Amino acid sequence: MAKGSTVRMWQRSLIVLAALVLVGFGIIVVRLIQLQIIQGEDLQRRAVAQQLADDSISAQRGTIYDCNMRPLAQSASVWKVIIVPAYLQADIKENMTQPEKEAEKQKAQ
Repeated sequence: MAKGSTVRMWQRSLIVLAALVLVGFGIIVVRLIQLQIIQGEDLQRRAVAQQLADDSISAQRGTIYDCNMRPLAQSASVWKVIIVPAYLQADIKENMTQPEKEAEKQKAQ
């Protein structure tokens, strides 16, 4: 094999590799444009709807028994559990005893 054919083979390999890289990046760019510009509003609307949707989660896990087959823990129905951090902090401060309030004041200073 002559030296010229080896150089041409490397050049062809580099051209094919560069073409594959460009095609790969082209596919990625086209997909990003499709997701951001063409479908962006619809996807954003669906994401907000999914984040704000109310979901019911079944909590039936079964009963846990001790060695004498007496129930230790059982599933219970709970209608709604909502935690809002702002309300939680206000509730904690409202339910503090006087010594706890004094300790909070000392800690703040």
